[in-house]
Amino acid sequence: MNRLTSWIEVTIPAASESFEPVENFLFEQGSCGIEEDKKVLKGYFREDLFSEKIKKLLEFYIENLRMMGFSIGTPEYRNIPAEDWNHNWEKNFKPIQITSRIVVKPPWEKWKSKSNQIIINIIPKMAFGTGTHETTQLLLELLEVYLHPSETVLDIGTGSGILAIAGAKLGASRVLGVEIDRNAVKNAKENIFYNKVDHIAEIRPGSIETIGSEKFDLVLANIDRITITNLLPKLGGYILPDTRLLFSGFLTTDEKEMKETFSVYGYQPIETKSKGEWLSFVVCRP
Repeated sequence: MNRLTSWIEVTIPAASESFEPVENFLFEQGSCGIEEDKKVLKGYFREDLFSEKIKKLLEFYIENLRMMGFSIGTPEYRNIPAEDWNHNWEKNFKPIQITSRIVVKPPWEKWKSKSNQIIINIIPKMAFGTGTHETTQLLLELLEVYLHPSETVLDIGTGSGILAIAGAKLGASRVLGVEIDRNAVKNAKENIFYNKVDHIAEIRPGSIETIGSEKFDLVLANIDRITITNLLPKLGGYILPDTRLLFSGFLTTDEKEMKETFSVYGYQPIETKSKGEWLSFVVCRP
């Protein structure tokens, strides 16, 4: 009999420009999920993997960020029983229509779909990607435009598998999602099976180094600025001459810096798309 997992919720008041370094640190320490809400950042840890050492490291890191001029408050910690977490998701996760064609919803919510609509059922766990965040919505909108029938797709940091599922349902011939978080891998596989696209989409644990020599027509990454910047010099071996790369997870204030970064690594932006304070890029090799 499996024991339900309880969680530690870490709430950190912070200005939005302070989110990225804190998010990166939380993920490095083992956070399984991040939630942003204007001036509050929340990280979630499995209770059995959260320790006093992580707590002290986080508070030391935040103090250093404050000394560098970042506006960050004092973290607060709360235990969330597994039953409360699941109940909270079921209560608040409602169907969301991303585009005229794409709808994301939990399995227990009904939706009267039109003939051309694509319904993506997501079983919400700790993995990132239920369609409620602007960065995910931006990539779903771009994916609908830039994916051509029967093309192959690589989804880096697949999270819940939402983008991989969308690619399969939009007509990709093959989708490979890679993910370093083992809990997210399990959730993504569950979602792909539930959406009946497991004959098209594969979820593989690990980073891009696990891919081998395969190349893709379309590359997706909804992560963060630092991780995507570190990925850029590694992607050449996985793309074709006309591959389009769709990146999300940037703040609108990152636009100038990222355009310069893309140029350094030989990529050219062909479209930018924003929603709220978040920004996505479509780039290619000129």
